[in-house]
Amino acid sequence: MGMPSATIYATELIRHYGVKRLVRVGTAGGIHPDLDLGDVVDTISDHVVRGDSLPSEERETTFAAMVSVALGALAR
Repeated sequence: MGMPSATIYATELIRHYGVKRLVRVGTAGGIHPDLDLGDVVDTISDHVVRGDSLPSEERETTFAAMVSVALGALAR
């Protein structure tokens, strides 16, 4: 979608439909022995590891904004 499109949609929802809250839903990929193709994983936060082929002391980890636990519970 991209940020420009997301901004257009958010503006229309707020101005024309009176929306009070917006929730961003995203997608991500991962590999773990306990997960099967098509599994849905529910999270309230995530992090990104850049340089995953580097030794652990040289990797950069960034944490994303986190949804409130109460909002996450409502989404379930």
